[in-house]
Amino acid sequence: MGDHDYWAAPTGWPWPDGFPRSHPGVWDKDALEILPPGCDQTDPARWRATRVTGIGASDVSALLGLGRKARMEVWEEKLGLIPVVDFFDDAMPNAEAAFWGTEHEPTVRRVAARRLGLRIIKPGTFRSVRWPWLVVNPDGIVHTMDAAGRVTWPAADGYGLPEGYEGKTCNEWLGSEWSDGQMPDHAELQCQTTMAVLGFDGMHVACLIGGQRLALRYVARDDELIKDIVEVTEEFWRDYVLTADRPPPDGGAACEAYLVRRYPYAHAGTHATAGDDAAEFIRAAKRQEAAAQTYVKAGSEGKNLARSLIADREELRDADGDPVATWRHTGKLRLSALRADHPDETVPYLRKEEVFDEDAFAEAFPELFTEYRTRVLLIKNFKTTTTGRDRADG
Repeated sequence: MGDHDYWAAPTGWPWPDGFPRSHPGVWDKDALEILPPGCDQTDPARWRATRVTGIGASDVSALLGLGRKARMEVWEEKLGLIPVVDFFDDAMPNAEAAFWGTEHEPTVRRVAARRLGLRIIKPGTFRSVRWPWLVVNPDGIVHTMDAAGRVTWPAADGYGLPEGYEGKTCNEWLGSEWSDGQMPDHAELQCQTTMAVLGFDGMHVACLIGGQRLALRYVARDDELIKDIVEVTEEFWRDYVLTADRPPPDGGAACEAYLVRRYPYAHAGTHATAGDDAAEFIRAAKRQEAAAQTYVKAGSEGKNLARSLIADREELRDADGDPVATWRHTGKLRLSALRADHPDETVPYLRKEEVFDEDAFAEAFPELFTEYRTRVLLIKNFKTTTTGRDRADG
């Protein structure tokens, strides 16, 4: 990583007195504590400034295309091109969920500790000694008490496994990701990154689902996965952050959402220029998408053939009597037909919903209408005509 000084305080923000320092719950050879506990709440500006000096545990899922953020967004944050996303900002998506997640954090930790029979304390922010581009802010470190009532740490006193704690909250719709003893990939990656930095052998995880149900999980250290995390984060930091070279966009939904949010407005009459490689890649990707849509269309034709053969029966079988398809009733209604055929019976069950009148708004506020219009991306494929001149097909 060259002569990059990871242990320098963020520009304009000196380390608090006594930091960086060793923490009794973490071996010095693994990590040092660089900010005190609760700094994300008491001094959020300093915490955000420190966060951009490395890759955080919550950034890893974005680098692997499994998080709410895009790789490009993480890169722009680290270079200071955009502010660090603050999910407590009311203008941000999921701001309300993030607010309540923070409010519930101490309660979830306290209840999880009681149910698991553990003692958990909230530490500060740590930087890895082995891989100093990794910075984590764990939700808790497990400690014990000796017979005299003194706090003992596995890392310092050699008693028990060094373990950490991670607390989560989610709504009922996402609660399915925690069913059958499972947990989401992004939470697994966050835990493994934290264990990589702090040298833990395991992490206790608690997720409050829908504000009413607590899911408890245990994640054991996975050295193979940690090796992959270290390689991915080192490559990203070395090849993109330290060089300030923009990473290419990926095909994930998070990347699309970020670009749409980042560039909501197009200036009329302007254009950008793509290099030959980029232009060919974009056109090739469009051709691949068209081919995929052909397969989807063929799938739809197959389904309609099955419907036509089944007709008013319930099942379609081949000549040997083996099932090919079924077309059975579900719990959903053919609502348009029901309302048309039985208006008197259905009217009492209709609910009014608010509908935004875009035409009237455009007439009343033409400037706002122009500013907030969505954008659609169309790829132009160029074909050679018989005259040898290029023309664009939309």
